[in-house]
Amino acid sequence: VESNGKTFTPGTLSAFSAAKKLGGSVTAFVGGAVADAIAAEVKKIDGVSKVVVSKSEALTHGLAENFTSAITSLQKSGNFSHILTTHSAFGKSLMPRVAALLDVAQI
Repeated sequence: VESNGKTFTPGTLSAFSAAKKLGGSVTAFVGGAVADAIAAEVKKIDGVSKVVVSKSEALTHGLAENFTSAITSLQKSGNFSHILTTHSAFGKSLMPRVAALLDVAQI
């Protein structure tokens, strides 16, 4: 979930909408110092079945380098069929890194 430090960004809703269309359960990942507050909002979104929270200070400023490690670790334990994010500078920086470390194609 991409956030501005107070709430999730509008693009997050688009990512969840796309995830629902893929079928199956939708798990959200929220990271940063205010992750609990944002996770509470995300839990209210239709179609989100689970929210994973990391209150790591390293995730507070939305650096792709820090989120990459967290997401690849989550993927290794969760074995998700798809990983989606927002169509933003953050997403464009994050997903190539994640795809490379997981040795999968980014679509």
